[in-house]
Amino acid sequence: MTGDRSALWRAGLLLIALIGGLTLGLRGPMPWQPSVARACGLGDTQTMDANGAPALFYPVTGNVPKDQPIGIFALDYVAHAPITFDEDLSRMLGAPPAESLKWRWNFSDGSGWVSGVKPAHTFSAPGTHNVYSQIYDTSSNTWTDFDSAQIHVIAAHPSNPPTAKATSSAISIEIGADVTFDATGSQSADGSPLTYLWNFNDGETSTQAKVTRKFGAIGRGFVALIVTDKRGAKAVATIDVVIVPELPKAALSLSSTTAAVGDTVSFDASQSSAPSNPPATP
Repeated sequence: MTGDRSALWRAGLLLIALIGGLTLGLRGPMPWQPSVARACGLGDTQTMDANGAPALFYPVTGNVPKDQPIGIFALDYVAHAPITFDEDLSRMLGAPPAESLKWRWNFSDGSGWVSGVKPAHTFSAPGTHNVYSQIYDTSSNTWTDFDSAQIHVIAAHPSNPPTAKATSSAISIEIGADVTFDATGSQSADGSPLTYLWNFNDGETSTQAKVTRKFGAIGRGFVALIVTDKRGAKAVATIDVVIVPELPKAALSLSSTTAAVGDTVSFDASQSSAPSNPPATP
């Protein structure tokens, strides 16, 4: 996508946010029309929220249903309790305020289309639902697919959920370099074993407590850890990550490695170097 990004937004054209050069598109048509929609994930900023929690990029599988949404909410939500949905465009480069656009939503539970920037919706029963958002394109006078995410609704939250703790060996990561993610600090409240699910927001996942991997595309976003105890109670922790073409190189020398109290020691960092191909500043 080239040209004035803000103008493209206001014209309601192809709604894809490009951050770091990675574009993730809709993997199949939504039920009501085949079109192109933006995606959430590393390199494409997450925007759809449910009670303030952003959707994660839906893991890519071998057999992807045509109506599979592009996002998935990590936490479970409760039936008969209102859930506030939102598209937080403040995280997107060059986007106008969400309030300046005309929105409508569908929650795939037979309630039909609901208008509004931040609708509050109550699911009447437990189940799995696909949530879709569209904006109105004033240039063509049509509704345009924007975002989608799957949400899991349960009857009630289990008491004493586990605690998720996620750490990483780095948060600024050179493309193709190893980075290790560790969930072993997580704990269950009832003493039961935990299961782990890492969502790297690039279509890949892992069920290991500690995993080392590489990222193959530049971008910025977050990695999510979802832990579940034997009762099905969940907790989520996230780590912000930035994948860059090249990290700066630090070099330090000093005039002496030993010194008496009061001696002068000179430090020299002049041999450090900036990346030869620095990422664009958002």
